[in-house]
Amino acid sequence: MVLKQKLNSVIQLSHDELALLKEHDINLTLLNKLEENRFQQIKMLFESFSMDELAVEADLLNQIKVLNEQLTTGTLERKKLMTKELSDFRKNTKALKAYKNI
Repeated sequence: MVLKQKLNSVIQLSHDELALLKEHDINLTLLNKLEENRFQQIKMLFESFSMDELAVEADLLNQIKVLNEQLTTGTLERKKLMTKELSDFRKNTKALKAYKNI
């Protein structure tokens, strides 16, 4: 029962991170805190429970794996978007002129 609760907690944190990644104005401090908490909980799971105990909850572990993949994809997509926005900003002549006039 405790294992299932801990796995569900990791799943909820994963969903929270995914939701945060989809926001327009991302809160990086909160995202980092969620990821650190999630990482620590996953680490604790593998240190506290045997492989046999974890295997009983294979469905939940698989769900965490899928969420990990979604987080990785979401993070890479967000990075590409931010890189493009920064590149577009650097190419923006109005912005360049404004900075030169300051």
